[in-house]
Amino acid sequence: MNNVIVIGKNYAITLGVIRALGEANYHTKLIGLSKYTGIIAGKSKYITDTVTLLSNQTGTPDFEELFCAMETMRGKEDRILVIPLHDATCMVLDQHASQLELHYDIPKTLNNHKNLSYYMDKSIQKELAQRCGLLTAQGKKYNINIDEETHNIYKEVVFPCFFKALFSAEMIGAKNLLTKCSNENDLETAIEKAHEGKCDNVLIEEFLPIDKELTAYGVAANGEVYIPACMEALRGGYSDHKGVAAEGVVKSAQCLGDTKDKLKKFVKEIALEGLFCIDLIQSHGQLYFSEINLRGGGSGYGITLAGANLPGTLADIKYKNSQYGPDDIRQEVHFLNEMIEFEGYTDGYISLEDYKKHMSGGQSRFVKNKSDPAPWKEFKKLVIKRKIAKLLK
Repeated sequence: MNNVIVIGKNYAITLGVIRALGEANYHTKLIGLSKYTGIIAGKSKYITDTVTLLSNQTGTPDFEELFCAMETMRGKEDRILVIPLHDATCMVLDQHASQLELHYDIPKTLNNHKNLSYYMDKSIQKELAQRCGLLTAQGKKYNINIDEETHNIYKEVVFPCFFKALFSAEMIGAKNLLTKCSNENDLETAIEKAHEGKCDNVLIEEFLPIDKELTAYGVAANGEVYIPACMEALRGGYSDHKGVAAEGVVKSAQCLGDTKDKLKKFVKEIALEGLFCIDLIQSHGQLYFSEINLRGGGSGYGITLAGANLPGTLADIKYKNSQYGPDDIRQEVHFLNEMIEFEGYTDGYISLEDYKKHMSGGQSRFVKNKSDPAPWKEFKKLVIKRKIAKLLK
């Protein structure tokens, strides 16, 4: 049975990929980038080896430590698939792609003139999306460390606007920077927060009223792109988990209409090899491209539960020379991400009553799993520990 190295910081996302690979008959060697990724995701029955590495102040793992762990896990295998689930890790691996290409299959672009990091620039993504026929919000990028550009922001921006980091991998808590600014005071606060997070480059766009938040999930390899599923967020996370669904529904990507073909064209233009998810906004009945994550996304296991195993497909393509991927899901799935739900409670965004109400529903789950119970047991220990700490506080 082949092994896959999974590198993750968020234990719910990471556990979902581990289980998807296990259900496709692959073992996982886990490099956890946080304490609880090792403690919770690392307890999965599909894990054969676990190493925990702590990232530096920017949230970026040290490459030499990461490479040493990868080499140990590769052992005598000539080639091994690596699935990173963290933006900064994707960038670090991409920056050392020439060193890794001999023995590792990492996310990459087959475009000879552009590396993967180039396409992490949200302004580049928007330009490409527009060329592929996708709608985008009007906007402009700025370097807030240049006084002239900061001065131009206040002259050029029309309120309300939406503020975000140009590169999510540039700072810890990039999702926490996602902010609607209704006036200059809001904008000044957002710029100060970006400075505190050492984020130099930002993207400021027109604010689009949101009817629905959607995410298209897919996998790309060998020039083919598969987008079988679309996730509609019913409730989102807070703070560092903005943009990640606490609760959602997985639907067929057919619901996107001709936007699905435009998204496939977009991914083919990047010439991507790996997992991806594309955030979309429905505003005034029209679909707008927001951004692409060049890695697996937060609700990925929901896609697996719906019958489209994207990590398993990628492994089959790499290890078995498979020429096929899922074009559609088998069933719709209503899910709840226990990690996002619990941290919403412990961080004070939802009440204990709401937390209990949400957790008592019959949705499909990301952590709780009858056939792989050990991670759920560790999660419950964490819940008890933090509940006691919150009550004492």
